[in-house]
Amino acid sequence: FALSVAAANKYWVGASGTTNAPTSGTWQTTTPTVWSDGAASTANAVWTAGDTAYFGGADGTYAITVGGAISGQGISFLNSGYTLSAASAQTVSMPSASGFAAPQLRLGAGVTATIGTNVTVQNSQATGLWIGADGANAGGTLNISGKVAQNSANTGGIDGFGTVVNVLPGGSLLGPTGSSSGGYVVGRNAGADCTVNVNGGTFGITSGNTVAMTIGNSGTGTVSVVSGAFTMSKDTGNGIVLGSAAGIPGILNLNGGVTTTPKISMGAAGTVSVLNFNGGTLKANANTAAFINGLTTVNVRNGGAIIDSQGFGITVGQALPHSAIAGDAATDGGLTKLGTGTLTLTGSNTYNGT
Repeated sequence: FALSVAAANKYWVGASGTTNAPTSGTWQTTTPTVWSDGAASTANAVWTAGDTAYFGGADGTYAITVGGAISGQGISFLNSGYTLSAASAQTVSMPSASGFAAPQLRLGAGVTATIGTNVTVQNSQATGLWIGADGANAGGTLNISGKVAQNSANTGGIDGFGTVVNVLPGGSLLGPTGSSSGGYVVGRNAGADCTVNVNGGTFGITSGNTVAMTIGNSGTGTVSVVSGAFTMSKDTGNGIVLGSAAGIPGILNLNGGVTTTPKISMGAAGTVSVLNFNGGTLKANANTAAFINGLTTVNVRNGGAIIDSQGFGITVGQALPHSAIAGDAATDGGLTKLGTGTLTLTGSNTYNGT
């Protein structure tokens, strides 16, 4: 990849490599010297606070051990195969300032990278933390078995065309903390097409907040829960919003695990808001007369709709129809009600399973 000389840019070399043929190594603020400042292809620099990290060279397998607390402007994964992990809990903090434009955790086109065990990547100022690429620009895949957190009260999320985030066992992807006018967005800008797969980890806004999780903002957004937890604090108010602009798809697939929210709704008229029930549990955490309401499409698929009222009184005004998805069985999984409290259905329901 092309190098450019810039004081704050650091290009990974590793313990015994070059920028074009890097090796594994330890990332810390002292020796060893494992970075290039762009003036040479070999290691000639150490990391200092405020630098920007570029992990490139060639696709391969690179174990990057985070050896202490790190502060920087941003991280760009330009090639596949990099895994950041640590022997004990370590934090990589990015101020999300003007020194590195969003997304601050950047994935090159088709690149796969991993935030691994014992590593937390977070922003450290009151601005959002964005993952992927910018709008219609192609993004890559980020696997999280560590933690990626927006440690502020502003909007953050996922952007870029083809950006995929897999939240794996032991991993967490967390939205903003505190009360704010922000939130978390999957599919930020026009041309984006972003997916979050919850495969054993934790995703959502789990602390007090007054905003929402928007799946499909100005670009397409999809969240698929296979196992693990997708949790929206009861204080988020708007809970999960599917679609935020006319013609933009926002899709939530409940294929397993537990999704907890105060409600699910459509964000704007003309959006393509889709909720697919397929064996995952949908759990309420507040009383509401509009638990599911106003969506474009709902499908009760083979795995069925499982709704846990969890001691609350909730009303589903949305119709719960038998799946219209090609290839699904003629008899769906029906509706299962869990927990104490009251579940009231007022829609024209055509699910047919028991």
